[in-house]
Amino acid sequence: MFPVFFSDAIVVLGEGQLVLPIDVRAPPERSSPTIDIAATPEEVWDVLSDFPAYGDWSNFSRVDGVPEVGNRPKMRMSGFWFTSTVTAVTESQELQWSATIIRAALFLGEHNFTLVRKTDGSTQVTNTETFSGVLTRPFEGLFAKSHNAGGYVAFNQSLKSRVESRASIHR
Repeated sequence: MFPVFFSDAIVVLGEGQLVLPIDVRAPPERSSPTIDIAATPEEVWDVLSDFPAYGDWSNFSRVDGVPEVGNRPKMRMSGFWFTSTVTAVTESQELQWSATIIRAALFLGEHNFTLVRKTDGSTQVTNTETFSGVLTRPFEGLFAKSHNAGGYVAFNQSLKSRVESRASIHR
């Protein structure tokens, strides 16, 4: 066995086992910016679920794959590639994926979009990212970039612009 130091946490690896003292896990980091889009949930869904087109309009991501439960799309965010697993798809309502580093106890990133039809027919989109696990603290600077106005807020604005420009053409 040998210790591996992550910030103020000690992770001990040995004989194929990962031992994580429960008190070293960082509390989850969460960001949930919302945005109202002047389009129906179906129109928002058409853009949100079109993974191959993300590179055309998204401020920081590209996705290679399809949004079907169990699929493992390859994603590019903030200068790196990773593979996620699509964990929930409810057309025009919810899209969720998650990614881990080795095991969820080390790092788990869960991303969820919820679409809610408002009384005027428009859509409120909530874009939630939750990070947890012992590696959350060492990488918190990276996450802060995603959580600020240049990250998920900008993604939401890009989604709004793309959807509303398309919706206005169809009306």
